[in-house]
Amino acid sequence: MRFPWDTRIGLLVSAALGGIGIALIQALVPSFIKRFFLQRSSLLMGLYTTGIMAGAAVAAATASPLSGIAGWSGALACWGIVAFIVLLVWYKAPSSREDHEQNAIYHPAPHGLQHWTLMLFFGIGTGAYTLVRAWLPPYYMQLGWSAAQ
Repeated sequence: MRFPWDTRIGLLVSAALGGIGIALIQALVPSFIKRFFLQRSSLLMGLYTTGIMAGAAVAAATASPLSGIAGWSGALACWGIVAFIVLLVWYKAPSSREDHEQNAIYHPAPHGLQHWTLMLFFGIGTGAYTLVRAWLPPYYMQLGWSAAQ
C-alpha cells in the first residue's frame, strides 16, 4: 500500500491496517497451532516466534541496501511480495485441516486463563520490541551513525 500511496495519510492508514493485521495474527496463529497441532504445539510455537524475530531481523538488514536500488517505498514494497507468497502458501495449508481436526484434542483453559496469559506474553514482547525500535535508531544517529547504518 505504501508504494503507490506515499503520503502522510497513506502512511497512517497502512500503519493502522498493519497493526490490526499483526494483532490478529498474534492472537489467532497461536490458537490455530494449539487447536490443530496439539502434539507438536511447543515446537511450532517456537518456530513461529523464531520466524517473527528472524523475519524482522532480515527485513531490517535488507531495508537499507534495497532502498539504494528501489528507494524506501520500493524496498518496503518488496516485503509485500513475500507476504503475498506466504498468503498463497497459507491458502493451500487448510487442505489437510480435517486430518488434524480429527486427531487433535483441544482443552481450553478454564475462564480463558491460557488465552490471557498468551496475550500478555505477546503483548509484553511486542511492546518491548516496539520500544527498542522507537529509541534505538535515534540513539545511534545521535552517536553519529547515518540512517542507513
